[in-house]
Amino acid sequence: MKYYGFLRKRGQDPYDFRFEAFILMKLNEKLRSEFENAVWQAVDDGSPADGDLLNATFDGFLEIISDEITGTAITEIGTGAITSSNALEKFRLMWASVDKAYKEAGTAILCSHTDYDNYRINYKDTYHQSPVTRPVVDTNYDGIEYEMGGGRTMIIPIPGLGSSRRVIITPLDNLVIGIDGLNDLNWNVEQDHWSLDLFSAFRIGVQFRTVESGVLVVNDQT
Repeated sequence: MKYYGFLRKRGQDPYDFRFEAFILMKLNEKLRSEFENAVWQAVDDGSPADGDLLNATFDGFLEIISDEITGTAITEIGTGAITSSNALEKFRLMWASVDKAYKEAGTAILCSHTDYDNYRINYKDTYHQSPVTRPVVDTNYDGIEYEMGGGRTMIIPIPGLGSSRRVIITPLDNLVIGIDGLNDLNWNVEQDHWSLDLFSAFRIGVQFRTVESGVLVVNDQT
């Protein structure tokens, strides 16, 4: 969306939304997008260069999972490709490996939008009704109430997974995102004559609180 197009609305005063606010809004959208993608897809290249994107500065959740599989801390569940005709079966296969305590208390099933849609289609084709969807508490996501979870487990589509077909079953509070401080995510503004310089710098990293079978369950798709 261009700034002028954004301004031209019936009954709107052009000064209701200043150019600077529009630029900040777009910068914040870009930062949120890079943050979301990096948290999941980042791979630390060891010595980031100036101009590198955020996802080259640390290992995201997907890379950590790969490392833990290699180190045999967890074992992949062999689902093979998940499709709109087998998603129910494949999710149940993974569910069988979830620790009993988490089945009872509730957990989260995190997946790409592709596998989320595959599950929806397979569910509707099988039961001839749509699965129950609702907002996920303390997040900006909506999810499907998982059929086997007693209403306490949600299937949540994660934009940051991108094209990855990895399905991850773990409690949301097992996902840890660390930064220096919330204020570091704000923009710094300095005036240089008639220009404004905007910049932001912060450290970030992610990790799982617990990496063990039954608590962190993943399939064999990457």
